[in-house]
Amino acid sequence: MKRFLLLLGSLGVIMCGLGWPIASQAQVWKRLQKKIEEAARQKAQEQAAEEAEEAMTGDADAVADFRKLKALLPEQAAGLPRVRAEGAREGAFGIKTARAEGVYEAGDRRIRIQITDPGTLQGLATMGYSWLQTEIDREDEDGYERTLTLDGRRAYERFTQYEGGSRAELSTIVADRFIVSLEGENVPVERLREVLRRMDLEALEQLAQELQGAAAAELTDFRVLKDMLPEAIDGLTRVEASGERTAAMGMRVSQATATYRDGQREVRLTIRDMGSMQHFMGVAAAWLRQEIDRENERGYERTTRYQGYPAYEKFERLDGNQMHAQLQVVVRDRYLIEVEGTNVSMDVLWAALDQIDLRRLK
Repeated sequence: MKRFLLLLGSLGVIMCGLGWPIASQAQVWKRLQKKIEEAARQKAQEQAAEEAEEAMTGDADAVADFRKLKALLPEQAAGLPRVRAEGAREGAFGIKTARAEGVYEAGDRRIRIQITDPGTLQGLATMGYSWLQTEIDREDEDGYERTLTLDGRRAYERFTQYEGGSRAELSTIVADRFIVSLEGENVPVERLREVLRRMDLEALEQLAQELQGAAAAELTDFRVLKDMLPEAIDGLTRVEASGERTAAMGMRVSQATATYRDGQREVRLTIRDMGSMQHFMGVAAAWLRQEIDRENERGYERTTRYQGYPAYEKFERLDGNQMHAQLQVVVRDRYLIEVEGTNVSMDVLWAALDQIDLRRLK
């Protein structure tokens, strides 16, 4: 140790002789602290990115099991034996789909049947099938295409005759979700209709109901969340309360929000069920994977815990004697509770949180 101190002292003398500035202990500590904070932020960003990437595949229950779709493929179609059957479930960037496909062949005749579940894209599925949105009725010397109704379901068929053969297409939508498509080489449209009618489309309708019921059950009714909002907070009266359930591209969120006011003091409280977006919690609450404890003359921010759940609080003094306070808590890795206040102390926000029965968030 003594030799180390002598070496350090000699190094200091040399640096002074060369005119190099020697950093004070405070400067060294400040630089070290900055490096630690930068490393922590980078690690948190990397973890959030990993969680987001994992979330891209989303919830497997939001899309049908392709094996169930595959089981609905007939053994033969229009007298043609099935020569191949396959299925797959695919997911990327929050988009999940499932499909099953069967191929039937004999000589120069061929039929391909495909059952597709758009999954999380079911609301946008119509964009890929223009016949679901428009009325079509065209005909020329080579064939025709038209939209029609088959057994109460919207459908589309197309027939094209060319030198040496013909091509037929028939598609329909089942339960506003599944797309069943048939393509035939040297097979008339009438035979494709027969094949479609013999398929168990009622089983697809039942499957759609099961998937829809499971999806609806997993999201908390916003009315339940709204009922959890207190009537008043530390003398502030609730002046507005609302709730909503939103869904887009397979992403579902339910939330309830209330605003409390007393003169210049205001608090806004939101309880949000992230639903199918809960895998993005690390993005919505970036502080979740960090340890934060900062303070200056204007305020502070820090991570903490509330009833065992991770929490984050931030308080700022603004210009003009204004104050802004923020409090967030993540419950069961699924619910995000946010409390924001203007011209109120942090104690008021904690008091608001104390009035919420977290046991009801399951």
